[in-house]
Amino acid sequence: MILYHTFTRNRDRAHAALRYYQMRPRGEYEPPRSLFTATEAVSRAEAYRLIDTHQARGYLAHRLMLSPSTSEQPEDLQALTRYVMREMEKEHGGTLHWIAVEHRNTEHPHVHILLCGGSERDGQRAEVRLDRADHTRIKEDGATYCEIEARERARWEQALNRAATQSQSDRHERAINDGRGEIER
Repeated sequence: MILYHTFTRNRDRAHAALRYYQMRPRGEYEPPRSLFTATEAVSRAEAYRLIDTHQARGYLAHRLMLSPSTSEQPEDLQALTRYVMREMEKEHGGTLHWIAVEHRNTEHPHVHILLCGGSERDGQRAEVRLDRADHTRIKEDGATYCEIEARERARWEQALNRAATQSQSDRHERAINDGRGEIER
């Protein structure tokens, strides 16, 4: 898991980063990009309001880019993002506010996340600071999600293969029982 982190103290730069993430040139088969949060898709105006509402004195917004390695490629980048951010929220012990957009315009699909600099903890406003320990946890949580998803995908594929094999075996047995003999494969 690869993670890039910068921050901005400037509202206009935070807005411009979000606009750029959403509007930069798309890949040939990439669908239009939508902004999303922990619970839903949001418009750019709603995202701007979220950024403006959850500012802190030191940091207006953290700019994160989460990129799974070639061996970790999850199918659902939004689910990966929500998992990682939910785990970070648990670690920080408060409510984090963020907006993200996924990019599939390069060889390595990735997600851009704008994490608001202000959060709520125990009913109080708090500043969100990220350090190297947070970076390590984010990468570990992303890798964990990819491992879980890969195991689930393998289980589904095994179940589908069993069902297909069983279905083929059932058709074969019905054909024999109906007196038609063996069916061609």
